[in-house]
Amino acid sequence: MLKEGGNARLIGNEYPGSVFGQIRRTIDLDTCATVSTSTLAYNSAHHASVWLNGKPVTVGGMVRNSSGAVFSSAWSQYDHNQALGYLYSPGVHDPELVKISDTEAIAMGGWEWSTTSAQVWLIDDTLAKAALPSLNTARSYRTAHHINGKVYVIGGLFYNGSTLTNLASIEVIDPVAGTTTTASYSLATGRRYHSSVAIGSKVYVFAGTNIPSLGRGAGLASIEAIDTVAGTVSSCGALAYPRQHAQTVRLQRDGKDYVAIFGGEHNGQPVPQAELLDVATCTTTVLNGVSWGYSDHDRIHACSGNKVYLVGGENITASPHVGTNKVYTIAFDDDTACVE
Repeated sequence: MLKEGGNARLIGNEYPGSVFGQIRRTIDLDTCATVSTSTLAYNSAHHASVWLNGKPVTVGGMVRNSSGAVFSSAWSQYDHNQALGYLYSPGVHDPELVKISDTEAIAMGGWEWSTTSAQVWLIDDTLAKAALPSLNTARSYRTAHHINGKVYVIGGLFYNGSTLTNLASIEVIDPVAGTTTTASYSLATGRRYHSSVAIGSKVYVFAGTNIPSLGRGAGLASIEAIDTVAGTVSSCGALAYPRQHAQTVRLQRDGKDYVAIFGGEHNGQPVPQAELLDVATCTTTVLNGVSWGYSDHDRIHACSGNKVYLVGGENITASPHVGTNKVYTIAFDDDTACVE
């Protein structure tokens, strides 16, 4: 999902029954009504999207061809005029896509169907591409942030078909120098399906899972703080409710920073309790009166003033698990601002 003024733009993804989406919907966040629709050049799920020079660019994903075969996509595409380009070789789904300027983004990691990917690509608003040095460790289900001209790739899952590792390592992509290096510091706990928020030169990493097998299982409660300038990682408290596949949103009030965490799952059950981290003190509190029990590894939300909009998500109590078409609005007091 991409924020577009007062609207949200939803691009592709899965419908109930594992039908891959080709529709782009623009939703008015105030009314939750669909304003307009258009189509992608090809159906897609488990992709990544970003705004570049006013154009919504989508890369990778899972696609289904006319014969019904499902494969990882090699494509990059616009949703507004169905332009299509080739980015990956081989195709990748579940990539991370981080905007580094108004016209450029870096795509990294994901799955090359059944094994994790180390591919790193620079892509611009014309769909032109340039290969950057690969990740030192192929990974999916990681998070990444652009800080001071570099992209920090955090944790994730390594899987080569036989060996599985929940990664604690942090890699640094420098698009100007054209390098990808492994940082000298790392997380205390290797994890995947985590969430993270960048505030200044620091990144706060929340929850996730470190089970030694594919799948979901038990969530983590720990929070770690990465200082990219000092080159250190430290504990920053813990959640009251362990979880994975959760939403994290940065908030500001009276000049102070907070991070709210919503939803997720733990041992196959939804976690509806919302929590708030005070980043200055590394203390957490449960947000009374807020309940959102969906699981969402695509981290789909939008901000507007003091409001947070949580869009879609997976209903894990349904069998089979299905996506939801709900938009959930959380309004904080007028002194609180939601920060994109």
